[in-house]
Amino acid sequence: MQVIEGIRQRKTYLQVGVECIYTYCKEYLGLNKHDAYAFTKVNEMFEQVPELKVAVDSGELAVNKAARILKVIKDDPKYWIKEATERSQRDIELMVADAKPENGPLERAKPIGNGRRAITYTCSEEEYQEDLRIQELESRRLGRSVSLGEARAAAREAYLEKNDPVQKAKRAHIRKVKEQNRQKEQGQAKAAIPTGTQVSPWRRFVERRKLSDNQKTKCENLKSKAQN
Repeated sequence: MQVIEGIRQRKTYLQVGVECIYTYCKEYLGLNKHDAYAFTKVNEMFEQVPELKVAVDSGELAVNKAARILKVIKDDPKYWIKEATERSQRDIELMVADAKPENGPLERAKPIGNGRRAITYTCSEEEYQEDLRIQELESRRLGRSVSLGEARAAAREAYLEKNDPVQKAKRAHIRKVKEQNRQKEQGQAKAAIPTGTQVSPWRRFVERRKLSDNQKTKCENLKSKAQN
């Protein structure tokens, strides 16, 4: 941090033809874009909030945590530095969001290629926790870790299976055809044995087995056609 502060004060980045310290940190100091942003923004706040500089320089407060309280630190520096020091980054983000609520972004479904989209929307903390619960359950079911996208896909599939009229119509059609085939095959089985004929238990077993096998094959074919 002291190196960046010296670069900013002397404007070393201008001497190498770079317009801003952020780009200099990435290209000449080898910082990734997230760290470069955090270091430069926190350093800029030092002049406005001296307490922040003391906390960071002493090692009391990590730079990545300091970056998360920049929106609110001028309201009460001592309070936010204390909270950021004692709490996790996730807790800090929630506290800052509650202190400085923002309007969520508009819902978007941006194409990103290969038939995929990046979906942006807002949800409550409770809804987010429910998504995490679905993710956990789906991971257990499949025996592997799944992404939030996979978890939401499983939730959509379960919802449509239960509530989509198209899916309901397909299931009703399958049940109807299955019942029609069952009645038809029962009639064929009875016709194969003349009325009044003494039938051995073994022959009855064979006829029922044929009926069951034929019915199973037709049902599988029907399901395959419905899925296609």
